[in-house]
Amino acid sequence: MNEPSPTGAVIRDALRHQRRSQQWLAERIGISPKHMTNLIAGGSPLAVRQAVAIEAELPELTAEGLLLVELVYRVGRERERVGRPGGAS
Repeated sequence: MNEPSPTGAVIRDALRHQRRSQQWLAERIGISPKHMTNLIAGGSPLAVRQAVAIEAELPELTAEGLLLVELVYRVGRERERVGRPGGAS
C-alpha cells in the first residue's frame, strides 16, 4: 500500500481515533469511496467544501488546518515536478 499524503495521513489518523472508516466519511461528506481513497493517497486535491465537511464530521480537525497541510504538500509536489528547491532563502 502506498503511503498517504500528509493531508491523507491526518484524516486517516482522525478516522482511526474515532474508530470510523474511510467509507463512512465518504458517505458523510458526499463523495464516492474511490474519491476518498484518492484523497487519502494524495491523488485528488482536498477542496474547501470537503475540508469544511470533514471538520463537521471529525471535530478534532479544522478545515483551515487540513487546507494548510494540503497547500504545503501541493506546493512541494509542484516544486519537485519543475525541479525547483523548496522554501525561501
